[in-house]
Amino acid sequence: MNFLLSGANGFIGKNLLDELLKQKGSVNCIVRNFPKKKEIKNVKYILHNISLDNASLFRDLPQIDTLIHLAWSKLDDYSDKRHLDEELKISFQFINEAIEHGIKNILVAGTCFEYGNIEGEVKEDFSPKPINNYSLAKDKLRKKIEFLKIKKDFNLTWMRIFYIYGENQSRNSIFEQLKNAAKKKEKFFDMSEGNQERDYSHVSEIVSKIAKLSYLNNDNGIVNLCSGVPTKIRNLVQQWINEHGWTIKPNYGYYKYNKDEPMAFWGSNKKYNKLIQR
Repeated sequence: MNFLLSGANGFIGKNLLDELLKQKGSVNCIVRNFPKKKEIKNVKYILHNISLDNASLFRDLPQIDTLIHLAWSKLDDYSDKRHLDEELKISFQFINEAIEHGIKNILVAGTCFEYGNIEGEVKEDFSPKPINNYSLAKDKLRKKIEFLKIKKDFNLTWMRIFYIYGENQSRNSIFEQLKNAAKKKEKFFDMSEGNQERDYSHVSEIVSKIAKLSYLNNDNGIVNLCSGVPTKIRNLVQQWINEHGWTIKPNYGYYKYNKDEPMAFWGSNKKYNKLIQR
């Protein structure tokens, strides 16, 4: 299978590339900057900004079976208006161009934040209620792509990705903050009481699920990518400390809970499991 991967230099993208290569796929990676290791078997890096001329990009590409669209900027600030004013338009035009050029299998990274401020387990058929500009832009993008299906023939998998962690993640992530504090030999890691329950997966588990969905070549619609298991943040932090042998200790209660966030929020993975078992 011949893939086109946008956001290939991102946290998920780098890990997904390795996973796709395990399946002997051929991957065309769209990047803004070439990685240090450019020579990888079955990988072609394409220097391109998807906010520019995508028509010429697709004309020069070989036959592509599947597009996996991960690219998205401004992820350090979910409230940034550019998610709606810029990123939404950029992604839609890029995906639309891909469909115009005959790519039939489209997978797009969404976010669990599309569900909004809701308590408990969330399923794909729940009505989205995004509460920040990032999730609102993603929800609008999904609807615009779904509208294209009225006149155009393609498969869409909208991946609502839940919480992930792993090496070389964004420095704003709790895992990276904890790791950096431990490396600095700090005695304590300031955090809330940590009784919030969230749905965390290691990035390797998420990219494995993305790869499996991509090979189905089905019109899957919305699919939660999650563990399906709620875990308390305090337990997760202690797990990371134990796994890495860090000596740092959690300083519970240093921060107050965010009143705008649910105490318990996790995804149902029943649809994903059913799709994979077919």
